[in-house]
Amino acid sequence: MKTLFTRVRNLLVLLLCAAPLLIWAISPSIQGLSVTTVPQLKFAQAQIQRLATNVTPFTQTATSPYSRGAISYSSTQPDVASVNASTGEVTPKKVGETRIVATQQAATPFAAATAEYKVQLTGEVPVFQTWTLGSKTYVAGAAYVIGNDLPAAQSLNSNGAITYRLKDPAMATIATVTTLDNVTTVKPLNTGTIILVAEQAATPQFAAGSTESTLTISALPNTVPAVEFTYGASQTLGSTVSGAAGPVTYRVENTAVATVNGLTIKATGVGTTTLFAMQNGVDVSRGSVTVRIGKPTLSFSSSTLTKTVNDKPFELQAGSVDLATGLSRTASVTYAVTSTTNTNAIKLLGDGKTVWIAQGGTVKFTATQVADANHEAATAELTLNINGQALPWVEVKQQLPGTVLRDQEYTIRVLTNSPERLPLGMFNLDYQQFMETPAYWREVPSSAPSARGPNIEDVYVVTFNNPNNTDIRVQPLLAAPQYWSYPGFIEQPEFQWPLGETSLSRVISGPEISFLDAFPGARNPYVLTYGTSPSLSDSVLPSGFRIDDSTVRTDIAQLEFVTATQTSETYKLVPVGVGEYTLKGSIRDGANKDRQTSTVVKVQPAATTLSALQPLTLATDSRRVEVLPPQSSRPGTATFTYQIAGSGSTIARVVTEAGRYYIEPVGTAGTTTLTITQAATGNYAEGSTSISITVNAGAPPITAFLPNITRTYGEVDVLMPLPTIGFNPDQVVGGTITFSFNDITPSSKGAVASAVVEGDKIRIGILHAGVTT
Repeated sequence: MKTLFTRVRNLLVLLLCAAPLLIWAISPSIQGLSVTTVPQLKFAQAQIQRLATNVTPFTQTATSPYSRGAISYSSTQPDVASVNASTGEVTPKKVGETRIVATQQAATPFAAATAEYKVQLTGEVPVFQTWTLGSKTYVAGAAYVIGNDLPAAQSLNSNGAITYRLKDPAMATIATVTTLDNVTTVKPLNTGTIILVAEQAATPQFAAGSTESTLTISALPNTVPAVEFTYGASQTLGSTVSGAAGPVTYRVENTAVATVNGLTIKATGVGTTTLFAMQNGVDVSRGSVTVRIGKPTLSFSSSTLTKTVNDKPFELQAGSVDLATGLSRTASVTYAVTSTTNTNAIKLLGDGKTVWIAQGGTVKFTATQVADANHEAATAELTLNINGQALPWVEVKQQLPGTVLRDQEYTIRVLTNSPERLPLGMFNLDYQQFMETPAYWREVPSSAPSARGPNIEDVYVVTFNNPNNTDIRVQPLLAAPQYWSYPGFIEQPEFQWPLGETSLSRVISGPEISFLDAFPGARNPYVLTYGTSPSLSDSVLPSGFRIDDSTVRTDIAQLEFVTATQTSETYKLVPVGVGEYTLKGSIRDGANKDRQTSTVVKVQPAATTLSALQPLTLATDSRRVEVLPPQSSRPGTATFTYQIAGSGSTIARVVTEAGRYYIEPVGTAGTTTLTITQAATGNYAEGSTSISITVNAGAPPITAFLPNITRTYGEVDVLMPLPTIGFNPDQVVGGTITFSFNDITPSSKGAVASAVVEGDKIRIGILHAGVTT
């Protein structure tokens, strides 16, 4: 039977293999062919996902549509899920992931094959019961054990280990002692809320999970005793407060109301604030602080004061001390006369605190200082006893400077016991008479104050004029034109008080005006030439120009009177010496005020003229030629410099001998220029003249020697005169006469002869035997 089955099977396989050829043989063509790959072995699901807590086995078998090979199963992670090797039944074990692999053995004509699918076992999320930590009162150093002092977190489904941590480590510390069965302790660091997180570890069937709860750490009730005191006062606080274990320290919420130093609290401002008791820097309790307004003590330096009518005015001065800072309080104090035995005894001046003494008597004053934010109002009394009668006096506090200028404001300040402001006058010390106003001076109307200042100081602001345009010695003074008959003063005849001395300068202090704007058509600068007589139009000054004589430089240009009218004089400038200066003065403008102006006076040096000289012509073999000095337009003895510049120095040169100047040819023919210069002096400018110099080529020198010289080696030298035909050594310029020899029959030992010039002769020495020219 088995053999028959095998034969039938093989026949079927043969038919299957031959079918394509048979189809090709009987079919004329195949229009299209689609081949689809079908897996030999496969699972229906590529992935199965279940909870690890579901431990019920499940089965997914692999299918093989063609092969009949035996199939077995295996798990890549048998600790996660195991599989029955023959049935493919899977048993879940724990959370994780594995692959179930099916393996089919080879069966002809099919090879071995495998297939797999993924199994994912996920843990179930832990479920916690409600966890409430509640609240605790802060106690320094206190610690709470979870499970004892604080409830522990409980899981409803997982048995995984639970640990704890803080969400905000700044609020507390947490520690777990594993040797004591994982005892966890929480230690608060401050009042507030502590968020505690419970974390449960994963198990084979459950995932990790967490929950959290809030522990509230509150301070003690308001057990700090209330503090009530006045501004500036201090109190001592207790070292402990009710409900707190151990000593405490303190702080205040608003230091503008109170401050704490150790156990001492001090009131620093009216108001309310909160006082906190602390342990380890944590507020454990609190109380209220109330600061009420303080009552200061206002006083004079002495309650009784004695004066005489001869004494100067004085200021009332009462003050108090700030109750908290200890600083002096003198502001906001007013004074009033509360009683007097003589209503004419004193006068309280405009500032309300300066007392002017008029007559004898007894006066009582009351000082009142107004309340402020921290102090109540306060009062003080002073009794003033006055004896005697008054004499007038004046004290100068600010006088005029040593020199005053026109049209400029100056201030005089005086202190006097006069009940009224005294009139001011100006005295001309040069002419011994009072100076008229406003011709010479005036008091600025706005300078007189509406009320006399402290210490009865009177202020005078004055300006000056100087119509004479000269320096004037001035003495300001105060005058009492009538008897000083104010009650309490001894009557005296008319008197005057000098207030120092000053000089009214001719200098103008007002804004300067341009000279050409002040005098259209005038000159600025005036340019003159030394040694000349300028025309009137070039030298005359405007008639309205009031000249400041101190600015005239008589060594440069003097003033010479021209003409005069009833209101002005006219001058002209006369040059005296070279130089420049600024001539200052003034002009009276339309507002009848002097305005300073100035012009520049400049005197230029006179020109220097040198006479022309005739050109010179020489030859290169000529002797030198003397150059005579030119004639100068300046008076006196003249000194000149002679110079041939640049490339002309190769043509001719200047030779000086015994104070005389010569032109000497250098050796090159050509034309050059000689410049003769007279240097500038104080009042004269530099002058110069030029001479053209032409040097022509001279006749060449002719040298004539003896036709032949025969000597025997060892004989004396030949000494012969230099040739003189066309050759004059005295006229040879630039260089040394040299000689050369041409040996016709040379000597093996060296040159045959040598020659040197000795004066007007030539010496020829025989050196070796031979013939030379």
